[in-house]
Amino acid sequence: MKKNRTFYLAGFLAVISMVAGLLLWFVNDLTYDRIQEGKIAAEKSNLEKIFPGASFAEVDFTDDTGLIEKVFEAKDTGYIYKINVKGYKDTITFMLGIKNSGEMTGYEVLSISDTPGIGMQVAEDAFKNSIIGKASNDGIATISGATISSSAVINGIKAAQADFNARFGISGEGKEPEPEPSVVLGAKVAINDASIDRYKGEITENTDTEYVVKVKGYGLVDDDGSHGLSYDYNIIRVTIDPETNTITAVAFDSFGDTSGIGSKANVPEYLDLFKGLSLDDTSVEVDTVSGATCTSKSIISAIRIVMDAAGK
Repeated sequence: MKKNRTFYLAGFLAVISMVAGLLLWFVNDLTYDRIQEGKIAAEKSNLEKIFPGASFAEVDFTDDTGLIEKVFEAKDTGYIYKINVKGYKDTITFMLGIKNSGEMTGYEVLSISDTPGIGMQVAEDAFKNSIIGKASNDGIATISGATISSSAVINGIKAAQADFNARFGISGEGKEPEPEPSVVLGAKVAINDASIDRYKGEITENTDTEYVVKVKGYGLVDDDGSHGLSYDYNIIRVTIDPETNTITAVAFDSFGDTSGIGSKANVPEYLDLFKGLSLDDTSVEVDTVSGATCTSKSIISAIRIVMDAAGK
């Protein structure tokens, strides 16, 4: 009799456990969507920019880099990765969307506090367009003049690609990024434009055919000191032909700006563009270098100083 009671008690407890388990499963099933909605509420407006109208859920992920913050599945559509990387100046947070087909279809920078005209380029359409349409195993090219920030973002993209490719069993290398041109020209500026005034300088040496100009560049004009870098004046040598009153050569005797950024303008491909420039026309427009605008203007300022002196 005692054995029967024990048997019945065990059976009763088993039934109770089963019922409790079913009730818990039922409650979880009812509240799952609501819990997921709560998790993504703060992110939904950004998720919608990448996959409009999709149903989203936060999912687990694998990431050895520590760059991925969250991963969201857009039901029957693809995955969105929220990523944090350290740029040139501060943290860059962005989202990357990858369709189930493996096509990268969305890139949205959520927050960035980087150097204007340099690191900020990772938030511009030109960089975004270099990502959209690529496959999950394709490479992405860095930005000339913004190598630090763009390399950081690309590392974040690679982390997302690795997780996505693992989910779908994608292997192999995709297309390599197109090689960057040695010089990427930016907006033109007139030599007498007011924006050149900030890059003050003076002639330290001169002959009939050569002028050496000591002139401020990016570091002495625009850097706020937060980078912890030291700068000096740019020393620029301008060679002229007195008979034609034109420039025959421009070169740096000493470069005082940021290596890898401003130095994009310290290359023959750019400096040779000033050859043949008339010293009589300060209103003429000349090219700047994309990502090295400040250093470009430092060079242009040196040329204007020479123009003013040669015309006297």
